[in-house]
Amino acid sequence: MRSNKPRQRPTPQKLRCLALVCLVLTFLSVLLFVRSFRISDLMNDQLWTQPYPEPKPEPVRTEAAATQEQVISFAPVKNTKTLLLSAYQEHRTNKKEVRVIAVVLRSEKAAYRCIFCCQEQQYVSEGVSNIHQDHFNFPYGTADIMCPVPSGCEAPTHITVKSAANFSQDTTHHELLEIRNQEVQRDKFAFNFTVCFSTMFNFTNKLQLVQSLTMLQLLGVNRVVIYKTDCSPEIQRILDYYIGKGFVKLIPWSLSKFMNVSYGWLPEHGPGQIHYLAGVATSAGEDIRCQQVLHVSE
Repeated sequence: MRSNKPRQRPTPQKLRCLALVCLVLTFLSVLLFVRSFRISDLMNDQLWTQPYPEPKPEPVRTEAAATQEQVISFAPVKNTKTLLLSAYQEHRTNKKEVRVIAVVLRSEKAAYRCIFCCQEQQYVSEGVSNIHQDHFNFPYGTADIMCPVPSGCEAPTHITVKSAANFSQDTTHHELLEIRNQEVQRDKFAFNFTVCFSTMFNFTNKLQLVQSLTMLQLLGVNRVVIYKTDCSPEIQRILDYYIGKGFVKLIPWSLSKFMNVSYGWLPEHGPGQIHYLAGVATSAGEDIRCQQVLHVSE
């Protein structure tokens, strides 16, 4: 039985809403099409057939930002299975101390002594090791060696860590780590939004790399830091292109020269002494910097 109730017509307000939704969907479709075309053009023409553009100079940085560039030293601690990576002044606690990021053998009960270089003099304190929990049951893991700054050492510039066994203050054959984050930085950052990749190894997927970097640019990222172990020549060409634009910074990551690294996230997925080329260690320094800034901003 047919109803005699008149059909309700859409109101002008509903029509306007539908028109707006259609307009937005059309705009997004066109944007995705143009973006995919530009990526294809970059992959097929700009990188492979045309000569490289002249590398552009790096963005102008403040002195404070330049001193915080991370350098991976890989400094072994004699008579232990410990490898020092970098050192940072700690600003988040009331205690004045330096955090040394290291890779350690978890089963080894090593005692440490920290030697500070301060006003052309040496100061010594006892270091305490805290192993990160995210070691994924590998023999080695990332650790923080906390070194209290001794009394009288007002502005330490470099530090090294030695075994407490047969300890001496001679640093002739020991590499000194520069202490980063000497001062709390509240403004005038070189980059507003930085993304860190850790770690790149055996990488060959050209399209994935270009798409990822392009998406990060669309999201407003100013700088991408990549810890690189190895990659294909084609990937290196892409990286060189973005390095020339000042968008990508590469940090060589050669931990495999010091130990048998795993290419998996669990021992059963990839034999080795440490998880995933020690990706946890690469991000530890970046995490410390971010946490220091957030702590100051709160």
